[in-house]
Amino acid sequence: MNFTPKQLRILRLIRDSRLSRGYSPTMQEIADQLGVSKVTAFEHVESLISKGALVREANRARSLSLPEDFTIPGEEPERELGPAEFPLVGRIAAGYPGSSDRAAGSGGTSSRSRSTASRCATRGSSTATT
Repeated sequence: MNFTPKQLRILRLIRDSRLSRGYSPTMQEIADQLGVSKVTAFEHVESLISKGALVREANRARSLSLPEDFTIPGEEPERELGPAEFPLVGRIAAGYPGSSDRAAGSGGTSSRSRSTASRCATRGSSTATT
């Protein structure tokens, strides 16, 4: 299907408006964005409807929309992620859990937890003697 540059702008304008505001632009808003008359905008919209690139609900204002299976030429369709798919970003650490503690020779207890335990024991013994 061939579209003129203005028709492609109309398709993007309607798609973006529905995504950001939840409704389509008016014919006047389309005309203002394109810098053409309202009649010319209407003719472009009617042409897009006849080509199957736009859908309009009868007797309903701001009802222009793109069909669900329609992709604007020159743009890649958005890929929907399945329930078990998600994009990975960043690095993933390799090795065994706690391997850095064992390499330091702490036997699985970090020096931080040992010093905290010794402080608690010291406090407990000093309060017991008073």
